[in-house]
Amino acid sequence: LIRSAVVRVVTPASGGPTRRVLTTNAANGTIGRVTTVPGADAVLVTVGTDAGSPAALLLDLRTDSTRVLQRGALSAWVVGPWLLFVGGKGALFGVPFDRHRLTVSGTPVALLDSIQINSYTQANPAGDIAIAANGTIVYTRTSPLAGTGGLRLVRVSLDGSAEPLDTAAAVRVAGLGGLDLSPDGRSVAVSVEDSTSGHSD
Repeated sequence: LIRSAVVRVVTPASGGPTRRVLTTNAANGTIGRVTTVPGADAVLVTVGTDAGSPAALLLDLRTDSTRVLQRGALSAWVVGPWLLFVGGKGALFGVPFDRHRLTVSGTPVALLDSIQINSYTQANPAGDIAIAANGTIVYTRTSPLAGTGGLRLVRVSLDGSAEPLDTAAAVRVAGLGGLDLSPDGRSVAVSVEDSTSGHSD
C-alpha cells in the first residue's frame, strides 16, 4: 500500500461491497503491511511517519477503531499465542498475545536477527520476511551479496544445514518486500530482479 491508500474489507459470505475502514490520515502515517488476526475480527496494520516511529496498529473490524498494539514494529503477524514483529534494526521479536482481549503482555523477546530491511520511502521501511499461519518463516538475511545477484532461496534446518529451494541459478531478490508464504507454509512467492535487464517479476 502507498501513502494515499485506504484499507477496505469485503464480506466473505456475500462478496458484497467493500467499505473503508482506515485511511492514512486516520492512521497518522503511511500504511505498510496489513495482516489478519486469525480467529478474531481484527487486522494488524503497520504504519510509519516521515519522522520515523513505526508502529503496529490493531484495527478492530467490529467497531472500526484502532489503537497502537506495538511500537517500533515495521511488520507484524499473529501466530498462535504470539505477536511477531520486525524491529528497525532487522530483528524479529515475539511477545505474548491474547486474541480474546486483543492485547499483548510481557517484554518482547528477540528470535532472529540480520533480517534485510528495505525501503521505498523513509516513512515506510519493511523487512524482507514472510510468516505463514503455521509459523514457517522465510526471510532475506542481511549479506554482503545482497543486491549483487548472488542470493538464493534455501531451507535451513534447526541444526544449521541449508538446502537450496530453487533449481535455477542464483537470482537477485527484488529489494522491496519480495517474499510471501502460503498459509500452510508449503509454497513461497518471490519477487525477483533480472541481474541483466533490471526487470522485476
